[in-house]
Amino acid sequence: MSCGSAEEVKSEEVSKKQDIAQATAQTATAAAPTLTSGTTDKNRGEKISNVSISGTLPRQYPGKYMYLYTLKGKNHYVIDSTKIGKNDFAFDKQKLSSGFYMLGLINDRNMMAIIVNDEPEIKVKFTQNKLEMAPEALVSEENKAWFDYYAEERLINSKIKSLRDSRKNSSFKERINNQIKEQENTIVDLQQRYIRLYNDLYLAKYLDWKTADSKADIGTYWDDVDFTDPSVMKNVAIPDRVQDFMRSFADGSDGSFYNCVDVLKAEADQGNDDVLQFVLFTMADGFYQSNKENVTAYIIDNHILGEDCSMEPGEMLANFIDNVNDLSIGGTPPNFSLTSEEGKMVNLNNYAKQGEYTLLIFWASWCHKCEQEMPVLNQVYDRFSDQGFQVVAFSLDMNETSWKKGITDKAVPGQNVTQLKGWQSSIVKDYRVTQTPTSFLLDSEGNIVLKPKRIFEVDNFLRQNIK
Repeated sequence: MSCGSAEEVKSEEVSKKQDIAQATAQTATAAAPTLTSGTTDKNRGEKISNVSISGTLPRQYPGKYMYLYTLKGKNHYVIDSTKIGKNDFAFDKQKLSSGFYMLGLINDRNMMAIIVNDEPEIKVKFTQNKLEMAPEALVSEENKAWFDYYAEERLINSKIKSLRDSRKNSSFKERINNQIKEQENTIVDLQQRYIRLYNDLYLAKYLDWKTADSKADIGTYWDDVDFTDPSVMKNVAIPDRVQDFMRSFADGSDGSFYNCVDVLKAEADQGNDDVLQFVLFTMADGFYQSNKENVTAYIIDNHILGEDCSMEPGEMLANFIDNVNDLSIGGTPPNFSLTSEEGKMVNLNNYAKQGEYTLLIFWASWCHKCEQEMPVLNQVYDRFSDQGFQVVAFSLDMNETSWKKGITDKAVPGQNVTQLKGWQSSIVKDYRVTQTPTSFLLDSEGNIVLKPKRIFEVDNFLRQNIK
């Protein structure tokens, strides 16, 4: 940006916002917008910045910390922390690669993304206690553009959510679907306007990656993504695109998913092993979370550990493979020790040794499917508890009163434990739980013998195997 007075700079920013709003309103139609590349010689590739990050908060947080997280796809990892002053914070200057990072107030449940990209200073002003609500970038052209885009996209996404909610019980589903499509195209058009106005920024490259140039041909779907660029890993665009790719070109069968996996692996295999491993992890983890463990196994066996695979899995991929193996039939899942509702210390491995089979079930008081399954579980428990069948019920509740009321209302049997941290629970993450209920049936050695989707499967197993 050229130098000038504060009034001139502000006037330029207002003009850009007006251009974006006007252009977006004019082209918000159901027809798919024409896409423009967001990658230029100036923003191509990865850049390392020696950057200072600071900001202000709307009120005081005595004794609390602000955390800085690095992103790798949809996963975030703490890389630094700083104690909050009266209502301000500042991290030590450090070298960071270009891409998205997260600022987290106190923990990772109140975060806002920022962009690091070849700028010496980033200074932000958080105006609300919830960081993502109306943040301002005081210093950093990259983040001024990003915060403006983020605010506009949130408004459109809010409209889309309202339309989807109204569609559930509506007799005008086709009309609502067309309205949703119009709003989705409005987002794409908004992305294009920001790409044109901020073409040399990392934001433009990220927005370009978010939407495929063409969905007509499986062989050209990834042509707009540079898999030699390490900064492609530092945002959520590729995980989102992987999901869209699978929805567009797979019919739901394992074979069609295998074909999509092979195509994407070939596209990503362009000489950067870190990017290739990131893409393989994104696919393998996504399929695992979607209960497509056969596809996860295919990726591991054929593209990571196969005889023709020459790469050595990095830490993230190696840990994922070990964890998946531990959570597979025959594996030994992570052990834990927690105090039960009755005040008894429950060590999972030791407890499993006391019985013939132990069901570890992840549930929550607010889970309707859990409510449907609990009466069945009680019948199975009553039938087999005298023969060595045990239950450890881990709740994803975050409120102790709700947890204990849920135990009573749903008559949850066995040993009831929780960390009261919801989806942020370390045990929930260790077991890769993405929905409730999720269950693992263990033998007396603590090994997994069944991963039932429904409790009646446990009943069938016990009828055939319990002594």
